[in-house]
Amino acid sequence: PLSLLSQILAPMTVTLWAFIGVEGAVVLSGRAKNKQDVGKATLIGFLLALIIYMLMSILPFGVMPQAELAQVSNPSTAGVLAHVVGQWGDWLMSAGLIISVLAGWLAWTMLCAEIPMVAGQKGAFPRAFARTNSKQAANVSLWVSSFVMQAAMLLVYFSNNAWTTMYNISALMVVPAYITTTLYLTSICRNGKYDQYAKKGRRLALSSGVLGSLFCLFILYASQIEYVALIPILLTCGLPVFIWSRKEKNDGQPIFTKKELIYLIMLLLCDIIVVALFIGGYLKV
Repeated sequence: PLSLLSQILAPMTVTLWAFIGVEGAVVLSGRAKNKQDVGKATLIGFLLALIIYMLMSILPFGVMPQAELAQVSNPSTAGVLAHVVGQWGDWLMSAGLIISVLAGWLAWTMLCAEIPMVAGQKGAFPRAFARTNSKQAANVSLWVSSFVMQAAMLLVYFSNNAWTTMYNISALMVVPAYITTTLYLTSICRNGKYDQYAKKGRRLALSSGVLGSLFCLFILYASQIEYVALIPILLTCGLPVFIWSRKEKNDGQPIFTKKELIYLIMLLLCDIIVVALFIGGYLKV
């Protein structure tokens, strides 16, 4: 049997994967009629997701022993409901799963298209990504993000454990964004700049920043080293977009500042080390 620590570490990446997108209301906040609804939607969405996940994880143990639950095929909720009410429960959950997948596909397509579009409007991405169609929806950003999504799914298909590989890589790739955000929040709370953004809630924001940073570090510790090692490789894939964006500004400044150049060298060194470890057989996905 696994130790208590091993049982805690094992599902951490899955937990992160389950809650990716809870900030979706913030991504689409530019389209909100009332900006105050954004914070409410984020909090309500998080709490609802937390409650649903807890109920789905705990309630099955009230109707089936653990040994039987371990043998239930996916989707597991269909097998559990079929055990309780009969075959129609299986059909009901399977139909719900189809609806859920289609809704999730639509939502993630919107999120993945919206982020590059807004980044293009703010100058962080090339201007081409800021283009919209007649309905003011993302145009170039939608095509590019959809192509990348399809390419990622195609590549993962050739993996031995396609689903596990997909959610591990996807979950860990948000960690750099999360940890830089939480560290920045901690920083502005400590140096007094938080008051420029809000007049109250500094202590709560500081606690959130510190706890969020610690959680991100804990996620990296709990994850498989093979997937963590892929983070710098995949981050490097974004360099062409970064360089393209900087060249478009054409302000006579170097593409990379001195600090950015140091970070780039460190990133490339990590890439070389990771590639060498994979070639040498020390790491395998």
